[in-house]
Amino acid sequence: IDLRSIFRQGRAALLVSLFGVTFPFVAGFATAGTFPSYMGAEVGTDTLIFALFVGTALSISALPVIAKILMDLNLLRTEMGTVIISSAMFDDLVGWILFSFVLGMIHPPAGQSVAEATKHTIMLVLLFVGVMLTVGRWLIDRLLPLLQAHTTWPGGVLGFIFTLTLAGAAFTEYAGIHAVFGAFIVGIAIGESGHLRRRTSQHIHEIVTNVFAPFFFASIGLRTNFVSNFHLGLTATVIGVACVGKLVGASWGARLGGMDRNSALAIGLGMNARGAMEMILGILALQAGLIKEHMFVALVIMAMFTSLLSAPAIHFFVKRRQKLRLKDSVEGRLF
Repeated sequence: IDLRSIFRQGRAALLVSLFGVTFPFVAGFATAGTFPSYMGAEVGTDTLIFALFVGTALSISALPVIAKILMDLNLLRTEMGTVIISSAMFDDLVGWILFSFVLGMIHPPAGQSVAEATKHTIMLVLLFVGVMLTVGRWLIDRLLPLLQAHTTWPGGVLGFIFTLTLAGAAFTEYAGIHAVFGAFIVGIAIGESGHLRRRTSQHIHEIVTNVFAPFFFASIGLRTNFVSNFHLGLTATVIGVACVGKLVGASWGARLGGMDRNSALAIGLGMNARGAMEMILGILALQAGLIKEHMFVALVIMAMFTSLLSAPAIHFFVKRRQKLRLKDSVEGRLF
């Protein structure tokens, strides 16, 4: 992630993130609050807490999946790509803060009110993000050349990266937000360094893809019986509310930010990918006794569906946008 290019997309990214969170959150909150039993609320669950969870779950985007899609389509460094990435970063931050608030309402820390616990979490997380993306990024950029020069490659650098990643994950877990967010922020700080070798990045990618990812998806499959807990109506409702809310909100934000119609639709589709982040939220809610298993299955299927839909749909609108621009250019020269 190139943070400098993200800051250049300020207005468009702000509007996409704001509308991309607000619309699906309101849609999910209203649907879950009106039909809690149908939407898979566990018996005895507070309707307000359940509605807040569903709204949060449907508003979050999966930044790792989005980044991979944009890389595969060669769009990561484009104006559209940086708007999507920066908006997804904001959505992730807001989503995890909202979810930590929901978890705090279910299990408030001993001796603290929900408001105090949430304030404490927000302050620690903002401090962590600010330090890691400024001083932390500078220190990592200075340390990597020394490690590569004085330690055995790739063990020394990989050990440093994984230790730092686990430390960031532990801190955000302590702060009240899931460990994934801390690991993600550390990854941005490390990836910004110009001293990180391509071969080192490839090694990390191979370890994650071939070791960690299979274990993660296997653990999801072992948590519930997807066949017996599949509910077609609930799954279709979750997919419909999630897609409509995110597409309308993010696309409208992009249009207000000055993007053309096809670019705005492509941005909305990019922000619609949920991926593993949605699954992690579902696992935590299931463990907390907030949702039933068929709601967890619906969230997992929705995450897979939106992730699979995004890449071909973005590709379609990008090609259409390029054709329209070429046509406009030729007509402009002829007439």
